[in-house]
Amino acid sequence: MGKWDKQQKKEFRKQCIYSVLATDLSKHFDTITHVKAIKMVSDKEMEYVFKSVIKMSDLSHVSKPLNQHQIWTKRITQEFHDQGDKEIENGLEVSPLCNKQNKKIAQGQVGFIKHLVAPLFESSQRFFAKGGKFDKVIMKRMNDNRVFWEMEARKEESISRMTTLTRSQAVTTEESTSQTPAISTKTLPP
Repeated sequence: MGKWDKQQKKEFRKQCIYSVLATDLSKHFDTITHVKAIKMVSDKEMEYVFKSVIKMSDLSHVSKPLNQHQIWTKRITQEFHDQGDKEIENGLEVSPLCNKQNKKIAQGQVGFIKHLVAPLFESSQRFFAKGGKFDKVIMKRMNDNRVFWEMEARKEESISRMTTLTRSQAVTTEESTSQTPAISTKTLPP
């Protein structure tokens, strides 16, 4: 950067800021809509192609081998839970996925992949060589990881149902015990 002139440094800074802002999830579906509408990549549409690539790299842990993907899932979950704790400290409503009382991580990952990541990757897929590494590696791993989380979500749901059932049985037992009539200790007349 030392040999760059003032204009080059300014342009580089502008691109860095643009790249960070491109990861903003509040604009996620707007980017997907624009990418889907692109008929031919012109200079004007290049902005959305670039945004989609930046967003895909930001969300790329879903396309990593499962063991790496799980590590990144734990990291982002911890980051979300830390954010939720700060929101509670500040008297704010806890944002989605930030409540650490919600133990259904797998269910969250299924939704994350199905509703956020897959639509972005699928709409951007046409910018990569058909049958190339994007299809054979990235899309395949994303789908394999989704299948893994779907199986884990079924386990979570099963555990949740068993826990709920156990709790309701405990309450029912407690209620029936407390409703048992007391035996009178008074002596009855002859």
